Amino acid sequence: MPTKKNAPPMRLPTDFPSHFWEAILGSVEEGILVIDQTHAVRFVNAAVEQLLGLSQAQILGRPYMEAFTLNPWVVEIVQRTEALGSRSTAGEGELQTRFVRPTPVHLSCSPIITSEGAALGLVL
Repeated sequence: MPTKKNAPPMRLPTDFPSHFWEAILGSVEEGILVIDQTHAVRFVNAAVEQLLGLSQAQILGRPYMEAFTLNPWVVEIVQRTEALGSRSTAGEGELQTRFVRPTPVHLSCSPIITSEGAALGLVL
């Protein structure tokens, strides 16, 4: 029987439709933002919209740096994660928006890597 120490890696089901995963990620209370290999934002949930004061329409498909122009510390974390390759990074700071008071957050950034080792992007 596997223990936590020697448990096999978790495999996500590949037969679930994409709208199933979008519903799961969209309902998470914490902010989730996905960046592809070209640095374009491919997914944001409602928590990210609220934290940044931007709508999905303003963020999706755009370079992630545009969403974080008031938050260069976030860009630094993303760049540090890219430089490390397969390791996650984290940091704390205040998210600035044009309309709302700064919000203190803990941010982690992790690479999205296939089972074959190919990098697909990053998740914050």
